[in-house]
Amino acid sequence: MSAHLTSLRPINRPTRLAIALLTMTTVASSAVALHVAEPVRAAATIHVDPAGADHADGTADRPVRTVARAVKLARDGDRIVVGSGTYHEQVQVYGKAVELAAAPGATVVFDGATEVHGWSAADGDWRAPWTTGFERAPEPHVLPELPVAGWSEQFFVDGVQLVEVATRGAVEPGTFFYDVAAGQVWIGDDPAGRLVEGSELAWGLYLNHADGSSLTGITVRRYATPYTNMAAIRAYADDLTLRDVTVEDNAYMGVSAIGDNISIERLTARRNGHLGAHAHRSTALSITDSTIVDNNAHGFNFHHAAGGFKVTESAGVVVTDSTVSRNGGPAIWTDLSTSDITVARNLVQDNSRHGIMIELSTAATIVDNVSTGNAMTGIWVLESSDVDVWHNAAFDNFRDLWILDGPRSDVFDVSVVNNTFGGGSAAAQSVIAVDDWTKDRSTGEMNLTMAGNRYWLPAGSPTPFISRFAHWPADLALSATIEQHRVAAGLDGDATFDAGSVNPYTRHAASGDFRQVDGAPLGHPLPGRIALVAGAAANSAHPAGPLSASEMPPAPTTPATPAPTAETSPPAPTAPSSAPTLDVTPVQPATTSTASTTTLATTTPATTTTLTTTLTTTATPEASTDRAGAAAVSTGAAAGSRAPQPAVRLVSTTVPRSAIVVGDAATLTAAATANAAPQTPVTDDAPAVEPDEPEVGWHVLVQAVSDR
Repeated sequence: MSAHLTSLRPINRPTRLAIALLTMTTVASSAVALHVAEPVRAAATIHVDPAGADHADGTADRPVRTVARAVKLARDGDRIVVGSGTYHEQVQVYGKAVELAAAPGATVVFDGATEVHGWSAADGDWRAPWTTGFERAPEPHVLPELPVAGWSEQFFVDGVQLVEVATRGAVEPGTFFYDVAAGQVWIGDDPAGRLVEGSELAWGLYLNHADGSSLTGITVRRYATPYTNMAAIRAYADDLTLRDVTVEDNAYMGVSAIGDNISIERLTARRNGHLGAHAHRSTALSITDSTIVDNNAHGFNFHHAAGGFKVTESAGVVVTDSTVSRNGGPAIWTDLSTSDITVARNLVQDNSRHGIMIELSTAATIVDNVSTGNAMTGIWVLESSDVDVWHNAAFDNFRDLWILDGPRSDVFDVSVVNNTFGGGSAAAQSVIAVDDWTKDRSTGEMNLTMAGNRYWLPAGSPTPFISRFAHWPADLALSATIEQHRVAAGLDGDATFDAGSVNPYTRHAASGDFRQVDGAPLGHPLPGRIALVAGAAANSAHPAGPLSASEMPPAPTTPATPAPTAETSPPAPTAPSSAPTLDVTPVQPATTSTASTTTLATTTPATTTTLTTTLTTTATPEASTDRAGAAAVSTGAAAGSRAPQPAVRLVSTTVPRSAIVVGDAATLTAAATANAAPQTPVTDDAPAVEPDEPEVGWHVLVQAVSDR
């Protein structure tokens, strides 16, 4: 043994601990120094091409073959550029910001379908092996008479989707039956020489906690999305941008968004089985310049959620400059405590239910829209408060405007100004209606403002009345003439009416121009916040009706399976939860002007309590503080009427509402005294009242919520 080894002595425990601590401190110090000195990594670009290889490095010269591989290679902040081609993939971006975009000029398609092989003829039809086993949606997602809507299997012959039937015996050309137990699919078309494909993937893209990501220029189609997977594209993160994206022919929803600051631009959502687009628990969500057409193609329960676009439990929702047409359900639907809503410059046409539906929502601005030809209501305000309906056109809907109170939340503080309504081609009882489906509250308790609206009912129209106003417990007021309408509830004192055979309030409806002709009488000046949404100058005045022309919707490219038209009774509404307790600061009531002007001041007390931030709570039927000094026409609350329930609402802006001028002094005096006049009763020979039960706004979230 060498001398220096023999000279070593054993190290005692205290010494060993000291050395260990010294070593750890030195290493830690070095690590900190290395971390500080590490340079910031530049974002990389990863290329994808169907001709590439997944063992490549993703450079422009050596692209990878799949988007999934590119996402795996990508780090936070990287960009993925996808070349032209069809990608049969399911791709999740998790926990990092990635820019996923089609290469310039490229056509990029995520396709959930694949070719079906092994066909054989049997009993006049054809069968092939097929096993997917997707979960099937139960009621109330589906109607009892159409359970196959919730079966997510899809098959296509030469690109045309087949209609699913529930039994083997129902198979005929254009249809298919999926025999789960036997593991085979039956079709009624001879597959010889034709391309038959089936949807075998459940979803296409999932942005999961991928905050800051974007998706551009990509089509996602033909995914057999079961209701538990929500959508072909799930955008469940914050600060997302979806631009120039198409979702089509997917079994459930096209796109579903949950998160804050989500921008969806130039979306095309068409022929999806349930909804074209959906959002939940989102703040600052916008859908602009989009086309949402022919959705609910499989015939899901339109009372539940199906149709064009639905959003729930969200705030700061914007839907503008879009076409929402021919959907098998409501077109634009806000529900379940959604607030601060802007719906502007949209064409909402030929949907099988309602056009614009504001349900259980607060602080909505509905401006410069065209809602026409919808099978139910053009604009429906259901159990919602602080809603402004200005400068819209609603024609030839079953009913053009419906303000409906109910047991879940009181209607309160709704303004309807400078709109054009009419047509009456659908044989409803009235063009517009204000009612309480519990037959409890009257119009006068809702604090409505109506002024400057224009009505058209051609002579001989099957719709006999201009308006229907609730005066519970007294009879409904049905107005067949504009004079009756003006005094029926002390509202709309300067409304006008035309009974000519041609709509006088549109330039050229066939091309989408529902504006009035040049030189038409001006309506009421735009308050600042309405003008901001409309893109007009504050206090500027314009003819009633839309301020801009609409673009007509694209013609359907593939016939969609029609949604059922039979009416079914909706589920009974749940009782509203009690309003939250708020610390409030009293605000001095506005002083009612007695000057000789052309405005008619509100006749109700003006005692309002307001939270000093953004929430207000009102406990009386008076005008709210942001309507202070406004010339609202009389609310006409009857003595002994039910005391209004407390309501909590979000105020979208602090800009006060402008005064509403409703006519000359004589007209205003007549309107003010008309509240005491007897109302037109509903007699036995009056047209039957159509059902007033509202569609309960079920939200559609299931398992996917836990992913967020």
